[in-house]
Amino acid sequence: MNVRLAVFFMFLLFIVESTIIPWLIPDALYGRLVPQFVFVFVLYAALYTGRHTALMLGLSFGLLQ
Repeated sequence: MNVRLAVFFMFLLFIVESTIIPWLIPDALYGRLVPQFVFVFVLYAALYTGRHTALMLGLSFGLLQ
């Protein structure tokens, strides 16, 4: 897995998760349904790239949130 491509994809997921998805969630489920796309991708990155790379990705995107 190319790390630059993974970072770009995670940034794109971060933007979609914080801007577009709240418009799609109904008002009744707004507090209960929370998308965690970046977290899921960090878990996949841990499987395919290694734990140290996933740790750095998780820390960097965790600080953004």
